[in-house]
Amino acid sequence: PITALLVGGGMADPAAEIVPWLALGSLMSAFVSLHFSLAFQLSRRTIWMLAVVGPPALLNVVANLLLLPVFGMKAAAWTTVGCYLIALFLAVALGRRQMRVPFPPGAAARSLLACVPLGLLLVGHNQDGRVELLWIIAGLTAYVIALLGLLMLAPGKKAPARDEE
Repeated sequence: PITALLVGGGMADPAAEIVPWLALGSLMSAFVSLHFSLAFQLSRRTIWMLAVVGPPALLNVVANLLLLPVFGMKAAAWTTVGCYLIALFLAVALGRRQMRVPFPPGAAARSLLACVPLGLLLVGHNQDGRVELLWIIAGLTAYVIALLGLLMLAPGKKAPARDEE
């Protein structure tokens, strides 16, 4: 339903094959740029991010040149995921030399759980082509409700103690 709405026409079916790969690549990209790059930013050594993203970017170009003629657009999705995975490992390995950035497993688990209702709605959808937009809105609504519910269950932070005079 998502690709039919966004791409439309005869491209929806081929594009639907690569959407999960692009989602996985986007997730890894977010980990690299939004979480693990913090080590370089906080230590003021952002030049090291070139070592994290440079080699995978070059590999992505070369792999696309070699694999696109053979496998088509699926190859672009595969190389994106593979290269972001390499960038993620480089960010973790090189970032630890700068500063350790803790990974919050509880928050990650809550985020993953918030995606379950959305995934179930989209997987269980009868793709007859009539209600794609409404189905996507329903999925997003389920995601937001699950997210808000899980945020309410998150352990709260205690207010700092005030000094008594």
